[in-house]
Amino acid sequence: ASFAPGRPATSELFLAMAPGFVARAALGALCAGGAVGSFVPFADVEELKPRRIHDFCSPEAVPGQGAGIRRCGHHFKKELDDESEVELGWKMEVDPDSILSLDTEAEHGVRLHRCGPGELELELPESHARHAAEGLIIVGSRFVHNCSHRPDQHLYHR
Repeated sequence: ASFAPGRPATSELFLAMAPGFVARAALGALCAGGAVGSFVPFADVEELKPRRIHDFCSPEAVPGQGAGIRRCGHHFKKELDDESEVELGWKMEVDPDSILSLDTEAEHGVRLHRCGPGELELELPESHARHAAEGLIIVGSRFVHNCSHRPDQHLYHR
């Protein structure tokens, strides 16, 4: 993502152009770092480690939106040893309880056993059983799934 004074962040531009796309782009950014158990930081940038989306959301709901919709976002900038910079920023309005990330929840017992177009077979611990409901979103970076119908692509399943 690129940032310049007086100009909105790239993700804000996507929001203005294609509201449905920004959620996928931001979710992809959240899980693009790889599986938590095997996370190897790019250029020692620990900030790219996948984290639960709840860590980035306001505690209160957005007025006038559906129940549970909250403002979420994150921005960081880091200078690397070679004096180059890594900068990432995103924001969106979403119900964080409606999203299950395979990247962040594997360490809590969530397992993807099988997948195909339109279907997933998951192992969910009791603490995550609420995610086995129609209409919720399951995401995973290309590093945490082996779905043959999505080789080298992130997983997005509703």
